[in-house]
Amino acid sequence: GNRIEAKGSVQIKRLETTLKADEVRVNRETKDVEAKGKISLDDPEWKVKSADFMQFNLEKETGEIRQADLFIEQGHVSISGKRFQKFGGQTYHIDEAFFTTCLCESGVSPWRISADEMDLTLGGTGTIKNGYFYIFDVPVLYLPYGFFPLRTERQTGFLIPKIGQSSREGFRFQQPFFW
Repeated sequence: GNRIEAKGSVQIKRLETTLKADEVRVNRETKDVEAKGKISLDDPEWKVKSADFMQFNLEKETGEIRQADLFIEQGHVSISGKRFQKFGGQTYHIDEAFFTTCLCESGVSPWRISADEMDLTLGGTGTIKNGYFYIFDVPVLYLPYGFFPLRTERQTGFLIPKIGQSSREGFRFQQPFFW
């Protein structure tokens, strides 16, 4: 019929998107998908690297993901969090989130932002509540509320600072600014 249930190493392909999970339920009529356990989703525009639970509507592109790590190609956005809600377009609400646009191969990201609540609209802005700005793995600034641009083109503003020390020059701090 219109309902499909599968358990084990499930893999579902739809156009250029591949969903892998331990358990998947699909309602072909409503286009609702529910996945549990060791979830990954590979799409040309975004990827779920890992998640525990996913509920998604393929037609509306809305849903919820829990305990997830995502990567969005546009803007090179890496996001992890406890609970994601995806609304129409590229709009998200994330609880207990970490966010960066740094493309790091391995190790700790040079910078990231954490928040108890984070709202993101790609091509627009991001807002955070009760967050921290981290340099490497050190929280350096508490942010009770903040917002930041999420555009793919470079914007005027401060870039990542460079900190160093030498026996010849002593302590160095460089704060680049893009105009």
